[in-house]
Amino acid sequence: MNNSGAFEVSKWSYLSKFPKKWIPTSFKTSADTNTAALNFLINQHGLEFPLVAKPDNAERGKDVAVIYSIEDLTTYCNNSRFKNILIQQFCELEKEAGILFYKLPDESRFEITSITEKKFCEVLGDG
Repeated sequence: MNNSGAFEVSKWSYLSKFPKKWIPTSFKTSADTNTAALNFLINQHGLEFPLVAKPDNAERGKDVAVIYSIEDLTTYCNNSRFKNILIQQFCELEKEAGILFYKLPDESRFEITSITEKKFCEVLGDG
């Protein structure tokens, strides 16, 4: 795994190894995929808009977008500075977690070292 998995790692390289029931329906495509091919892939995977598009190897939410139409998806891909893009089912769930894990090169199993609930800051005020 490049950079020991710390950064610039293909999300698809590890997400595709998890059981499908654990992750949103997803596929990987290249930034230069045309509209017809994107439509085909969306239908092939049984996806509907809105979708989430994100670079395959960025981190910390960089360039993640919620996409509402095929035209917006084509524009996102064409304007991306990343070569590979992940397209995922949009999930509206109450909670999100980050899971940190490691796997030694000569072992087939991995170990989870932490599970962290992702919470976003909120500001409460009276005006």
